Amino acid sequence: EIPDIPAGRVPPREPSQRTRVAQEIVQTEETYVDALTEIVDRYERPIRKFVKKFVGGDGTVTPGEIDLIFSNIATVRHVNVALLERLKERVNEDWDDSRIVGDIFVDFADQLPPVYRDYVQRFKASNATLREAYDNKPEFASLLEEYKNNTKGKLDLESLLIMPIQRVPRYLLLLRELKKSTEEGHRDHVLLDEAMESVAAVATLINKTQAKIDAQFGLK
Repeated sequence: EIPDIPAGRVPPREPSQRTRVAQEIVQTEETYVDALTEIVDRYERPIRKFVKKFVGGDGTVTPGEIDLIFSNIATVRHVNVALLERLKERVNEDWDDSRIVGDIFVDFADQLPPVYRDYVQRFKASNATLREAYDNKPEFASLLEEYKNNTKGKLDLESLLIMPIQRVPRYLLLLRELKKSTEEGHRDHVLLDEAMESVAAVATLINKTQAKIDAQFGLK
């Protein structure tokens, strides 16, 4: 039996498709930033802190190898923390469909592409160095296993480090979906075009190597 709605109370409306996509952008960005934080706080910082312990034996890694493995992940995290803050300020409890999102990505057009381009271009060397160190340097491998158990989802470092590669194409898909649910006369319509253009170059770069990455990691 459906309960009666008290007089004077209006049942909540289902969120629009535009609202749902905007919320998905924020929610997935929160999850992504959490993963970046795991890399920096649970892996990179502890490893760099104890880097002197690793140097000088068969089971150790060098500072140069650590630099290769983590690449510019701290910079990626810094940019995405700032992006998430902007998104959460906009897509909040006061959100309605008249608000805009595209301008936020346009504002980050000078930051996201170069940071991610660097990460993508270094990824092959990063992954190769990580795998070689894990397979051939037992002290380092043991440390990674220990740190993995301290992460929220017990994710290994290799699984975490591929996430920036996966995130950029996801931005493009989400922005396209948001534009599809935005009326042509809406002020966000043109801004979303600009936003997509700002990330498309990096997405194209990733797509050129995506087949190799997919084959390596068994992704679809």
